[in-house]
Amino acid sequence: MRTRLLVAAAFVGLSGLSNVFAADPALIQESLTAGSDLTEYSVLNQSQMTATPFDISAFAVATTGTAPSNSDPNWTAQALNSASWSSMPMGGTNPNEPLTWQQYTGMTWNQAFPTGPVSGKVNGYFLSYLWNSGAMTVSFPDPPVYPSNPAKGGFFFQGMPMSDMFLVVGPTDASMAQPLSDFQTFEGQSMVVPEPSSLALSVIALGCGAMVVRRSRRS
Repeated sequence: MRTRLLVAAAFVGLSGLSNVFAADPALIQESLTAGSDLTEYSVLNQSQMTATPFDISAFAVATTGTAPSNSDPNWTAQALNSASWSSMPMGGTNPNEPLTWQQYTGMTWNQAFPTGPVSGKVNGYFLSYLWNSGAMTVSFPDPPVYPSNPAKGGFFFQGMPMSDMFLVVGPTDASMAQPLSDFQTFEGQSMVVPEPSSLALSVIALGCGAMVVRRSRRS
């Protein structure tokens, strides 16, 4: 059974920051990287402000860009499409990361991106994990994006920040092995942050716009 929560939020600048985060617990932001042809994603996790906080261990963003990469060796970047979403293991040939994105998120391509990604392309990023096929659980040797330490950057791709759809997913508590049924997902629209592209300024997230976030949990 899947439950969904629709939340609408307005970005009204710094004065409305606490309200934005209270309504929008999981957020992907994009910013141009100064002096580079790369665009950087930053991930925010404010789910501790909700009744069901969770840890972000993977995210995917619809994009017109190419060549996703990251500066954190514990995270893997992958270019995805509708075919690889359900057929390609997240870790490639890594036996500890054999799940597809569809298995990991519990969502088909059309469920994750119901209006269809631009050009049918998605940039995916996930934290290295260990899959226990006997216990059917996932564990993490390295920290995900915890609600108590919500900001993480260093996720890059080539191109302009034109993405408008995102999906973040993770366990309710990454400190212990958990079944995929305990993972939660948030979906919505990513947000473009003006230069200069520093993580501190991306957290401030000045500007105006609108977002709809859909939360779901498998059981």
